Amino acid sequence: MDEADRVLTNLASSADVGRAELDYRGLSEDDRRRVVEGVAAAARDGDEPALELLLLLLDRHRLVVPAVRRVIADDGLAEEVVQDVLIVVAESITDFRAESLFRTWLFGVAKNQARHHLRSHMRKPEAAELGADDERPTARISSVVARRHDIELELATLPDHYREPVVLRDVETMTYEAIAERLGIELGTVRSRIARGRALLAARLAAA
Repeated sequence: MDEADRVLTNLASSADVGRAELDYRGLSEDDRRRVVEGVAAAARDGDEPALELLLLLLDRHRLVVPAVRRVIADDGLAEEVVQDVLIVVAESITDFRAESLFRTWLFGVAKNQARHHLRSHMRKPEAAELGADDERPTARISSVVARRHDIELELATLPDHYREPVVLRDVETMTYEAIAERLGIELGTVRSRIARGRALLAARLAAA
Protein backbone atom coordinates (compact mmCIF):
# COMPACT_ATOMS: atom_id res chain seq x y z
CA MET A 1 0.00 0.00 0.00
CA ASP A 2 1.50 3.37 -1.00
CA GLU A 3 1.15 6.62 0.94
CA ALA A 4 -1.89 7.92 -0.94
CA ASP A 5 -3.78 4.66 -0.39
CA ARG A 6 -2.81 4.71 3.29
CA VAL A 7 -4.31 8.18 3.79
CA LEU A 8 -7.54 7.13 2.10
CA THR A 9 -7.73 3.86 4.04
CA ASN A 10 -7.12 5.59 7.37
CA LEU A 11 -9.82 8.16 6.64
CA ALA A 12 -12.30 5.44 5.71
CA SER A 13 -11.55 3.43 8.84
CA SER A 14 -11.33 6.23 11.42
CA ALA A 15 -13.07 9.27 9.85
CA ASP A 16 -10.30 11.36 11.45
CA VAL A 17 -10.34 14.35 9.12
CA GLY A 18 -7.64 16.25 11.00
CA ARG A 19 -5.26 13.30 10.94
CA ALA A 20 -5.90 12.72 7.25
CA GLU A 21 -5.14 16.37 6.48
CA LEU A 22 -1.86 16.18 8.38
CA ASP A 23 -0.91 13.04 6.46
CA TYR A 24 -1.78 14.81 3.20
CA ARG A 25 0.77 17.52 3.93
CA GLY A 26 3.60 15.01 3.87
CA LEU A 27 2.71 13.49 0.49
CA SER A 28 4.36 14.06 -2.86
CA GLU A 29 2.49 16.18 -5.39
CA ASP A 30 1.41 13.10 -7.35
CA ASP A 31 0.12 11.37 -4.21
CA ARG A 32 -1.71 14.54 -3.18
CA ARG A 33 -3.54 14.53 -6.51
CA ARG A 34 -4.52 10.89 -6.00
CA VAL A 35 -5.80 11.60 -2.49
CA VAL A 36 -7.94 14.51 -3.71
CA GLU A 37 -9.41 12.34 -6.46
CA GLY A 38 -10.16 9.53 -4.00
CA VAL A 39 -11.64 11.83 -1.39
CA ALA A 40 -13.81 13.53 -4.03
CA ALA A 41 -15.11 10.15 -5.21
CA ALA A 42 -15.99 9.17 -1.63
CA ALA A 43 -17.69 12.53 -1.03
CA ARG A 44 -19.71 12.08 -4.22
CA ASP A 45 -20.93 8.75 -2.84
CA GLY A 46 -22.21 10.37 0.35
CA ASP A 47 -19.28 9.95 2.74
CA GLU A 48 -19.54 13.02 4.98
CA PRO A 49 -16.05 12.82 6.56
CA ALA A 50 -14.70 12.67 3.01
CA LEU A 51 -16.68 15.79 2.10
CA GLU A 52 -15.39 17.57 5.19
CA LEU A 53 -11.82 16.59 4.29
CA LEU A 54 -12.35 17.66 0.68
CA LEU A 55 -13.54 21.11 1.76
CA LEU A 56 -10.63 21.36 4.19
CA LEU A 57 -8.11 20.52 1.46
CA LEU A 58 -9.70 22.91 -1.03
CA ASP A 59 -9.69 25.73 1.51
CA ARG A 60 -6.50 25.24 3.52
CA HIS A 61 -4.33 24.20 0.59
CA ARG A 62 -5.82 26.81 -1.76
CA LEU A 63 -6.68 24.30 -4.48
CA VAL A 64 -9.42 26.51 -5.91
CA VAL A 65 -7.33 29.66 -6.21
CA PRO A 66 -5.49 28.96 -9.53
CA ALA A 67 -8.74 28.60 -11.46
CA VAL A 68 -10.27 31.68 -9.84
CA ARG A 69 -7.19 33.82 -10.45
CA ARG A 70 -7.33 33.06 -14.16
CA VAL A 71 -10.49 35.16 -14.23
CA ILE A 72 -10.16 37.57 -11.28
CA ALA A 73 -6.99 39.46 -10.38
CA ASP A 74 -8.29 41.33 -7.33
CA ASP A 75 -7.36 39.52 -4.10
CA GLY A 76 -10.54 40.48 -2.23
CA LEU A 77 -12.91 39.44 -5.01
CA ALA A 78 -10.97 36.23 -5.57
CA GLU A 79 -11.35 35.27 -1.91
CA GLU A 80 -15.11 35.86 -2.08
CA VAL A 81 -15.32 33.53 -5.07
CA VAL A 82 -13.29 30.85 -3.28
CA GLN A 83 -15.88 30.85 -0.47
CA ASP A 84 -18.69 30.56 -3.03
CA VAL A 85 -16.94 27.66 -4.75
CA LEU A 86 -16.78 25.69 -1.48
CA ILE A 87 -20.55 25.96 -1.16
CA VAL A 88 -21.20 25.03 -4.80
CA VAL A 89 -18.88 22.02 -4.53
CA ALA A 90 -20.63 20.86 -1.35
CA GLU A 91 -24.08 21.29 -2.90
CA SER A 92 -23.30 19.68 -6.26
CA ILE A 93 -20.60 17.07 -5.51
CA THR A 94 -23.09 14.33 -6.47
CA ASP A 95 -23.04 15.78 -10.00
CA PHE A 96 -19.34 14.96 -10.31
CA ARG A 97 -18.85 11.94 -12.53
CA ALA A 98 -15.87 9.61 -12.37
CA GLU A 99 -15.42 9.74 -16.14
CA SER A 100 -13.48 12.98 -15.63
CA LEU A 101 -10.91 14.08 -13.09
CA PHE A 102 -12.24 15.92 -10.06
CA ARG A 103 -9.63 18.61 -10.63
CA THR A 104 -11.08 19.25 -14.10
CA TRP A 105 -14.62 19.42 -12.72
CA LEU A 106 -13.49 21.71 -9.89
CA PHE A 107 -11.78 24.12 -12.26
CA GLY A 108 -14.96 24.32 -14.33
CA VAL A 109 -17.02 25.14 -11.21
CA ALA A 110 -14.46 27.70 -10.04
CA LYS A 111 -14.20 29.46 -13.40
CA ASN A 112 -17.99 29.62 -13.74
CA GLN A 113 -18.35 31.16 -10.28
CA ALA A 114 -15.52 33.60 -10.97
CA ARG A 115 -17.11 34.75 -14.22
CA HIS A 116 -20.52 35.12 -12.59
CA HIS A 117 -19.01 37.12 -9.74
CA LEU A 118 -17.07 39.33 -12.12
CA ARG A 119 -20.18 40.05 -14.19
CA SER A 120 -22.11 41.03 -11.06
CA HIS A 121 -19.42 43.55 -10.16
CA MET A 122 -19.43 45.01 -13.67
CA ARG A 123 -23.14 45.84 -13.45
CA LYS A 124 -24.28 49.40 -13.00
CA PRO A 125 -24.10 50.69 -9.39
CA GLU A 126 -27.88 50.89 -9.15
CA ALA A 127 -28.11 47.17 -9.97
CA ALA A 128 -25.71 46.39 -7.13
CA GLU A 129 -27.85 48.45 -4.79
CA LEU A 130 -30.82 46.27 -5.66
CA GLY A 131 -29.03 43.30 -4.15
CA ALA A 132 -27.06 41.57 -6.92
CA ASP A 133 -24.75 40.09 -4.26
CA ASP A 134 -27.75 38.29 -2.75
CA GLU A 135 -27.45 35.80 -5.63
CA ARG A 136 -24.07 34.59 -4.35
CA PRO A 137 -24.02 31.11 -2.77
CA THR A 138 -22.35 32.51 0.35
CA ALA A 139 -25.01 35.21 0.76
CA ARG A 140 -27.79 32.70 0.15
CA ILE A 141 -26.60 30.25 2.83
CA SER A 142 -25.87 33.07 5.27
CA SER A 143 -29.43 34.32 4.80
CA VAL A 144 -30.85 30.85 5.40
CA VAL A 145 -28.88 30.52 8.63
CA ALA A 146 -29.98 33.97 9.77
CA ARG A 147 -33.64 33.00 9.28
CA ARG A 148 -32.97 29.60 10.89
CA HIS A 149 -35.77 28.25 8.75
CA ASP A 150 -36.03 24.46 9.07
CA ILE A 151 -32.30 24.09 9.71
CA GLU A 152 -32.07 23.73 13.49
CA LEU A 153 -31.29 20.01 13.25
CA GLU A 154 -28.72 20.54 10.50
CA LEU A 155 -26.98 23.28 12.49
CA ALA A 156 -26.97 21.11 15.60
CA THR A 157 -25.14 18.29 13.81
CA LEU A 158 -22.30 20.47 12.53
CA PRO A 159 -19.04 19.94 14.45
CA ASP A 160 -18.67 22.53 17.21
CA HIS A 161 -15.68 24.22 15.58
CA TYR A 162 -17.85 24.97 12.52
CA ARG A 163 -21.25 25.53 14.11
CA GLU A 164 -20.20 28.11 16.69
CA PRO A 165 -18.53 30.59 14.31
CA VAL A 166 -21.33 30.18 11.74
CA VAL A 167 -23.98 30.98 14.35
CA LEU A 168 -21.99 33.89 15.74
CA ARG A 169 -21.59 35.35 12.26
CA ASP A 170 -24.91 34.58 10.57
CA VAL A 171 -27.33 34.54 13.50
CA GLU A 172 -25.74 36.96 15.96
CA THR A 173 -24.19 39.05 13.13
CA MET A 174 -20.88 39.48 14.93
CA THR A 175 -17.90 40.72 12.96
CA TYR A 176 -15.13 38.31 12.04
CA GLU A 177 -12.81 40.22 14.37
CA ALA A 178 -15.23 39.95 17.30
CA ILE A 179 -15.68 36.22 16.67
CA ALA A 180 -11.91 35.72 16.66
CA GLU A 181 -11.69 37.51 20.01
CA ARG A 182 -14.64 35.58 21.45
CA LEU A 183 -13.27 32.19 20.41
CA GLY A 184 -9.62 33.00 20.97
CA ILE A 185 -8.52 31.99 17.47
CA GLU A 186 -6.86 33.72 14.53
CA LEU A 187 -8.95 35.86 12.18
CA GLY A 188 -7.98 33.71 9.19
CA THR A 189 -9.10 30.59 11.06
CA VAL A 190 -12.47 32.22 11.75
CA ARG A 191 -12.98 33.00 8.07
CA SER A 192 -11.99 29.49 7.00
CA ARG A 193 -14.21 27.75 9.56
CA ILE A 194 -17.20 29.88 8.61
CA ALA A 195 -16.64 29.18 4.92
CA ARG A 196 -16.33 25.42 5.46
CA GLY A 197 -19.18 25.34 7.98
CA ARG A 198 -21.51 27.07 5.54
CA ALA A 199 -20.47 24.65 2.82
CA LEU A 200 -21.16 21.59 4.98
CA LEU A 201 -24.53 23.06 5.95
CA ALA A 202 -25.31 23.71 2.28
CA ALA A 203 -24.56 20.08 1.46
CA ARG A 204 -26.94 18.88 4.18
CA LEU A 205 -29.70 21.21 3.05
CA ALA A 206 -29.23 20.08 -0.56
CA ALA A 207 -29.54 16.44 0.50
CA ALA A 208 -32.60 17.04 2.71
